[in-house]
Amino acid sequence: MKLIKRVGFGSLIAALSFMAGAVWGHSQGKFQAALEENKVAAVCLESSELSRSPEFTAYLKGRIYYNLASKFPNDEGYLLRRDWDFGPVDTAALKGRIYAKDPNYEAESFDAATRHLSAAQTRR
Repeated sequence: MKLIKRVGFGSLIAALSFMAGAVWGHSQGKFQAALEENKVAAVCLESSELSRSPEFTAYLKGRIYYNLASKFPNDEGYLLRRDWDFGPVDTAALKGRIYAKDPNYEAESFDAATRHLSAAQTRR
């Protein structure tokens, strides 16, 4: 009987550990995907060789700020203003907030997107 209890308890601990690891891994995967998306969008915004419409520029900025607000960790190394601040989103260029999948996140500027992230660089 003791052996069954020990095996059951060990199985429970292993299952909980596996579930916690799966949740952590999933959140890390979402962050990595958002980081790569932001890198591509930043290159597009910084390139002088590309011609971008005002709508596309606003969309790229919105995606960067939405990813900062929703998927980035509160880690100073990932929240540098010089890397992600491209000015406010021109909301007149877009119909609605098509760049944000969740309306609960403010994503119209770097300051709005990082308001809840204390490690974000606030100085320009």
